[in-house]
Amino acid sequence: MTIMKILAFSAILILAYRWLVSLFNLITGIPDYAVMEKTDGEISVLIPARNEAANLPRLLQSLTSCDKTIGEIIIYDDQSEDETALVVNHWMQKDPRIRIMKGKNLPAGWTGKNHACHQLAMNAKGKYLLFLDADVTVDQYAIDLALSRMKKDQLVLFSFFPQQEMITIGEWLLVAQVNIILVSLLPLAILNYVPIPVMTAANGQFMMFDSQWYNQYFFHEKVRNNPVEDVAIAQYNKKEKTKAKDSSCT
Repeated sequence: MTIMKILAFSAILILAYRWLVSLFNLITGIPDYAVMEKTDGEISVLIPARNEAANLPRLLQSLTSCDKTIGEIIIYDDQSEDETALVVNHWMQKDPRIRIMKGKNLPAGWTGKNHACHQLAMNAKGKYLLFLDADVTVDQYAIDLALSRMKKDQLVLFSFFPQQEMITIGEWLLVAQVNIILVSLLPLAILNYVPIPVMTAANGQFMMFDSQWYNQYFFHEKVRNNPVEDVAIAQYNKKEKTKAKDSSCT
């Protein structure tokens, strides 16, 4: 068999795999909500923020509309140069669950986000730790869905791949490619049962952890210098054989 035939055959196999995975993800869809009992204060929402004054109001508005399952909302102001602190202080007057942490100098060997998330986790009290990026919004159903799957499947980590807002042409081109890679390479509904570390993913915009496991592994510290911390943490979980789960939701 010539090299060209080998390459052509390999390309056909890759395309067939990606089409099959895409079809599988289309059929399986998003995870189902599981019936559960909720407890006041069992979730700590943790938000790393640097120069996020423009984004935080929308996120905090969505969070303050959620029920008392969220016991605290902590924002880590990572030495912002805008009015991030003022925005948070304003919202603290509206909801006592909100508080702010003043950022520390970044230690050697850390990325800013990983250090912020680590500091947040060390100061959280909830049974479940929900890390959110400052430029997202959530609703009660999204939080309940994640919490219900955490409880039903006794997970270490649950991560969403939410609907993305794409405005510019560049955003459409970049985000679309990322989504195509996810839905055509990773059979999301069964990743929990595939024992290959590279066969996993997570989204740092929305990551919920069981705090008992987090405080055992200190996940953001484990990947302290990795700028793609979400995927690195998911792969670390799988490598260490903790029961992490990745899920797609749009």
